[in-house]
Amino acid sequence: MLEMKAFVSALFFLSLSSVGHSQTIEDLADYVSVMPRGTLGTPAYWMEMKSLVGWEKMILVIGYASNQPVCEMMVRMGSEQSPDREFRCTAAN
Repeated sequence: MLEMKAFVSALFFLSLSSVGHSQTIEDLADYVSVMPRGTLGTPAYWMEMKSLVGWEKMILVIGYASNQPVCEMMVRMGSEQSPDREFRCTAAN
């Protein structure tokens, strides 16, 4: 179930990235940075990938009691699928 939620979240944000990637992601990052944290005080997390231009935001992980473990799971999945790339999680708000 957890993997399915992560997969659905990934699909949503991948679809956003196909429509004016940089502007959409920048707008979303600005919006998320001022969002309140979860009821337990936990932040949302960005899964990021290192590229030639630096760290790029790929997927926003939000809505779990603790978003960090879900993000880290996605980093592991990304690393398994693309071992030559670097991924990381960073707090979004």
